[in-house]
Amino acid sequence: MQSDAIKPIERPRVAVIGLGIAGLAALKNLREIGFDAVGFEQDDHVGGLWAWNARPDRTSVLRETPIYPSSEDVASYLQSYAEHFDILKHARLGRSIERISLASSGRWAVTHTAAHADPISDSDPASKSNGDTPIGSNSEGGNRTDSQTDEFDRVLVATGPFCKPQIPNVPGRDAFQGTVIHSQSYKLPEEFAGKRVVVVGIGNTACDVAVDLCGTAKQVYLSHRSGVRLRWVRGRPADHLITRRRTALATRLNNLFPALAAFLISHLVVWMMKRRHNLDPSWGLTPVPKSIQSGGTLNDHIIDRLTDGAVISLPGIRKFTPTGILTDRGELEVDAVIFATGSAFDYSIFSEESDPTKPVRAEWDAHPNADKLPFPWLYQAHFHLEHPDSLAFIGPCRGFSAAATSNADLSSQAIAQVWAGRFALPPKTEMQRWCEDNYKLNYKLLRDGRLPKTAVDIVRYERWLNDAAGSGINEHLGWGWTGWRWWWNNRRLCKLLQDGVCTPHAYRLFDGRPGARPKWDGAEAAIYEANGLTR
Repeated sequence: MQSDAIKPIERPRVAVIGLGIAGLAALKNLREIGFDAVGFEQDDHVGGLWAWNARPDRTSVLRETPIYPSSEDVASYLQSYAEHFDILKHARLGRSIERISLASSGRWAVTHTAAHADPISDSDPASKSNGDTPIGSNSEGGNRTDSQTDEFDRVLVATGPFCKPQIPNVPGRDAFQGTVIHSQSYKLPEEFAGKRVVVVGIGNTACDVAVDLCGTAKQVYLSHRSGVRLRWVRGRPADHLITRRRTALATRLNNLFPALAAFLISHLVVWMMKRRHNLDPSWGLTPVPKSIQSGGTLNDHIIDRLTDGAVISLPGIRKFTPTGILTDRGELEVDAVIFATGSAFDYSIFSEESDPTKPVRAEWDAHPNADKLPFPWLYQAHFHLEHPDSLAFIGPCRGFSAAATSNADLSSQAIAQVWAGRFALPPKTEMQRWCEDNYKLNYKLLRDGRLPKTAVDIVRYERWLNDAAGSGINEHLGWGWTGWRWWWNNRRLCKLLQDGVCTPHAYRLFDGRPGARPKWDGAEAAIYEANGLTR
C-alpha cells in the first residue's frame, strides 16, 4: 500500500528492451508502482540467453551446463517469475529492436521487426499490451513481420552485455583452412566430432565449451593468456565469501592502497584455489587476474578434465598457420578454433542523440586494452546524461554484486523511483562531474589491463542505489539511531546481513521510504534459508 502522502504517478508509457534477468525485473518493478510498461524480447520466450537455442547468431547457454543450477533450472525460474508477477501479458516476444531515436513529438521512437520468419498470432496474449494502448500501433492487427514504430515516454534498455561477439585480430586467420567461430555460434559438440579443437579463453563460456566437447572431439585444447579465478572454495561458490563487510573493507583498502589490495587479494585467491585443487603449473592458471578484469570462472569439471588430459592447456595463440596455430610451445595442427573471448553491449540500435557512448574519447578508443569496448557516459551507471528523465540502461556497466538478480532488482527499483519523481537526480553539471570522475577511474583501470565492462566504486554505488530505491538498507545498517536500534533488537539477523551470503532478499526486508517498494514478509526467513539456517 502506498502512503496517503504519496501522490500516484501519471502513467507514462515505458518500453523495456530485453526480457532477460534485468528486463524482467525492470518490467515488474516499473509496473508495480504504476508505469504503463511494455517489454520487448527478440526470442519467443522470456529469460534471454538462459534458454538454449540453435541459432548461430543468437547467444544462449549450452544445451547442457556442467554446474548447478542448470540452465534449465534458471530458465524455468525466470519463466515462473514472469508468471507469478503476471507480466507475460505485457511482453512483446519475438520482436527485434532496429532503432531507438527521438521522434518529432519529443518522445522516443522504438522501431521493431519480427525476429522470426513466421508471424506471431495476434491471439497470443504475450503479444499485446494491457488493454487501452495497443502495441505496434503502426500496423495494429496486421502481420507482425512488418516493421513497426511505436512511441514511448521513457525507454529502459536491458539487452545485456552478450549481444556483440568479440574476436581478437590474430595474424594468419584468413589462411587457416579449418573452422573459426565465436562461442556464440557453438551449439552442439556433435558438430566437432572427431576433430582437434582449440577453445580460446578461460572464462565461464570457454571452460563450459571445452568440457562439453570432451568425449566427442578427438582432442580439446584450452588456449589462454592469463590465469583464472576459480569460484569454488571447499565445495561452495567463492562468491558466498564476498560478504557485505568484506566488500566494504576490501574496497576501502583498494581506494587507499590499490597495489597492496591487488597483491593481497590475488594471493588469497591463489591460496584458496590451491587448497581445493592440485594445480599443475603447466596449466597456466596462476597468477590470477584482478577481480576488476575477471569476474571469476564457475565450472565443476574443468580441473578434472585438465588432470586427465581430456583438455590440454595452451598459451595464447600468436598466429594461425594454414593447418593450425602457433603458440609459445610451437606449432600445433588443429581442425577448429572457437573464440570464447567475450561479448559486448551493442549500441548500434541507437541514434546519435540516444547513444550513451557519444562523445567518444580518442584516448580511450586508441588504448590497446580498450579492445573495442566503448565508454558509456551514464550517471550512476544507468542514466543517459542528456536524457536522464527518459532514457536509462542496465547492463553496460559492472554491477555492485556478483549476482545478476541482485543487480537487476535494485537497479530497476532505483530507476523506477527516479522516474516516478520520488528521488531527485542532481543538476546536470553534477552528473557530468560524476561521469568525468568515473571516466578517470576507468581509464586508470584500463591502463592496467583489459576490462570486460566499465566499473564503478561498488560500495558507493550500492549505497546510492539504496537511497534512490528507498529500500531502508542504508538506514538500518548504518551508524544512525535507526541502525543502532535495529541492531540491538536483531543482532543475529544483522550479523547475517553483514557477514553472510549476500542475497537480494535484503532489499525487501525493511519498510523503506514512503512510496518505495513495500517490504516482503518472507524476506527474513529467506535470508536465513540462503545461509543454511533457520530462524
